[in-house]
Amino acid sequence: MDLSNMLTKYKSEEDLNSKTRPYFNHSVEFKKNYSEKERTKTLEKAGLNVFCFPAEMITGCDFLSDSGTTTMTNKQWASLLLGDESYGSNRGYFELMHQIRKTFGDGFFNDPETCNPNAFIFHQGRACENALFSTIGRMGKDLIIPSNGHFDTTEGNIENNHIKALNLFSSELKDPKSKFNFKGNMDTLRLKKLIKDSKNKIPLVYLTITNNTGGGQPVSMENIKEVSRIVHDANIPYSLMHVGLQKTLGLFKDMREHTIKKKL
Repeated sequence: MDLSNMLTKYKSEEDLNSKTRPYFNHSVEFKKNYSEKERTKTLEKAGLNVFCFPAEMITGCDFLSDSGTTTMTNKQWASLLLGDESYGSNRGYFELMHQIRKTFGDGFFNDPETCNPNAFIFHQGRACENALFSTIGRMGKDLIIPSNGHFDTTEGNIENNHIKALNLFSSELKDPKSKFNFKGNMDTLRLKKLIKDSKNKIPLVYLTITNNTGGGQPVSMENIKEVSRIVHDANIPYSLMHVGLQKTLGLFKDMREHTIKKKL
């Protein structure tokens, strides 16, 4: 059998849109098998509410979350044993601080006595959101925070601080027949109109990547750049949030500067 000749009839690996990475499965935990009837009955009882449907009944993994649902690598398992479990200022803190400075610049983690803008590390996204939006909520009334799709805890923290969380979903997301690859994009036309009509009410604009509220849809680099241009032209702070981590690096720096300006 001439396999080399056979391969010429198919696309080269380099031409494929996506390629799998070779790996070994390190650890798999098996769950109880539930029948189709059992799952259907539970789903009807839950009223199609994913928060009320038991994760253990889902075949595969918990599709409600994208956090901690994959097999870890051998290096990740080894790192658990090398971790410094000190309550504060452990080795991991300084390693992360160094990497953030390396990636985003030296403007972060300034010494307290300098009174310069700073960045803060939180143990979890929800706690970070609460600190961020409780600070923003004190900046004024009738504030609006637009996004391509607010994650549920993010929206909860925003509205708990009396701020309106506005979803600017892309038109492609609402079209079931659309085969567009980046349905998680923000509707930039609506964003421009919102800024034109209510600029003084918008303390910040952020993109959630991926857009989990929109079904886990991806966001294109083109959309990220376009939103950035629109927001920066309007002199409004701009942030990217990754669901599961809710990274808000740089946002406290911008918000502190804007809060100081408002006080002045």
